[in-house]
Amino acid sequence: MVTMPLDPELTDSDLGSEIELLADVIDVASEASGTLSQAQVDSVLGVRPVSAGEGRPHPTGATAGTEGSAG
Repeated sequence: MVTMPLDPELTDSDLGSEIELLADVIDVASEASGTLSQAQVDSVLGVRPVSAGEGRPHPTGATAGTEGSAG
Protein backbone atom coordinates (compact mmCIF):
# COMPACT_ATOMS: atom_id res chain seq x y z
CA MET A 1 0.00 0.00 0.00
CA VAL A 2 1.31 3.42 -0.98
CA THR A 3 0.74 6.22 1.50
CA MET A 4 0.88 9.88 0.61
CA PRO A 5 2.42 12.43 2.97
CA LEU A 6 -0.13 14.63 4.68
CA ASP A 7 -0.23 18.32 3.86
CA PRO A 8 -0.38 20.08 7.24
CA GLU A 9 -1.91 23.17 5.60
CA LEU A 10 -4.84 21.27 4.11
CA THR A 11 -7.64 20.95 6.63
CA ASP A 12 -11.03 19.29 6.53
CA SER A 13 -12.66 22.71 6.10
CA ASP A 14 -10.45 23.31 3.04
CA LEU A 15 -11.53 19.99 1.57
CA GLY A 16 -15.17 20.72 2.40
CA SER A 17 -14.96 24.07 0.63
CA GLU A 18 -13.43 22.46 -2.46
CA ILE A 19 -16.17 19.82 -2.53
CA GLU A 20 -18.87 22.49 -2.24
CA LEU A 21 -17.39 24.48 -5.13
CA LEU A 22 -17.17 21.38 -7.29
CA ALA A 23 -20.75 20.43 -6.43
CA ASP A 24 -21.91 23.92 -7.41
CA VAL A 25 -20.19 23.66 -10.79
CA ILE A 26 -21.59 20.17 -11.39
CA ASP A 27 -25.09 21.38 -10.48
CA VAL A 28 -24.95 24.29 -12.93
CA ALA A 29 -23.34 22.15 -15.65
CA SER A 30 -26.01 19.47 -15.30
CA GLU A 31 -28.73 22.05 -15.95
CA ALA A 32 -26.94 23.71 -18.88
CA SER A 33 -27.95 22.89 -22.43
CA GLY A 34 -24.34 23.00 -23.62
CA THR A 35 -20.80 23.66 -22.52
CA LEU A 36 -20.38 26.27 -19.81
CA SER A 37 -18.44 29.37 -20.79
CA GLN A 38 -15.48 30.51 -18.72
CA ALA A 39 -17.61 33.45 -17.52
CA GLN A 40 -20.33 31.06 -16.30
CA VAL A 41 -17.82 28.90 -14.42
CA ASP A 42 -16.21 32.00 -12.91
CA SER A 43 -19.63 33.24 -11.81
CA VAL A 44 -20.48 29.93 -10.10
CA LEU A 45 -17.11 29.92 -8.34
CA GLY A 46 -17.41 33.56 -7.32
CA VAL A 47 -14.32 34.57 -9.28
CA ARG A 48 -14.20 38.14 -10.47
CA PRO A 49 -12.92 38.82 -13.98
CA VAL A 50 -9.44 40.28 -14.32
CA SER A 51 -9.39 43.69 -15.99
CA ALA A 52 -7.18 44.19 -19.03
CA GLY A 53 -3.70 45.14 -17.92
CA GLU A 54 -4.34 44.07 -14.32
CA GLY A 55 -3.01 40.55 -14.75
CA ARG A 56 -2.89 37.80 -12.19
CA PRO A 57 0.08 37.31 -9.90
CA HIS A 58 2.19 34.28 -10.73
CA PRO A 59 2.14 31.69 -7.91
CA THR A 60 5.95 31.79 -7.71
CA GLY A 61 6.13 35.58 -7.70
CA ALA A 62 7.61 35.67 -11.22
CA THR A 63 6.63 38.55 -13.46
CA ALA A 64 5.39 38.18 -17.02
CA GLY A 65 8.01 38.29 -19.72
CA THR A 66 10.97 37.38 -17.50
CA GLU A 67 10.88 33.63 -17.96
CA GLY A 68 13.93 32.30 -19.76
CA SER A 69 15.57 35.70 -20.15
CA ALA A 70 19.33 35.83 -19.87
CA GLY A 71 20.95 38.66 -17.93
